[in-house]
Amino acid sequence: MALEKRDPLPIGRYWIDATNGEHELLFESWLALHNTVALVKSQPLESGLLFEEGTWYLFEVTAPTPWGLAEKLGWPTIAEPDVQAKDDTVDKPVVPEPTLEDFFGGIQSGATMLLLVLVAGYLLTKNK
Repeated sequence: MALEKRDPLPIGRYWIDATNGEHELLFESWLALHNTVALVKSQPLESGLLFEEGTWYLFEVTAPTPWGLAEKLGWPTIAEPDVQAKDDTVDKPVVPEPTLEDFFGGIQSGATMLLLVLVAGYLLTKNK
């Protein structure tokens, strides 16, 4: 994700967090002033350590449009095509699928592996 720091904003899709009522009013006023911008989606932001309230906005610019809000709101983030909601903009850790090597990785000797195979075999045949 990269910030778009050109003014006017070029054609494209962007998102921005307005983290208080004043910022929401600024963004919504800017949106109303420009017929070259369309709101795609807005979602409330959950309260966090840095702010109490706010709104996440996804918007599309159809022609170069003056931004002029960098001092108060910062710069918007370029929205990749797969961004459809605010959760799509949050970095999430990649959790790898567990493998047999993960399970048996701590086994250091062939004797331990043989013992595990014998115990498993015994348990499988015990119920027959």
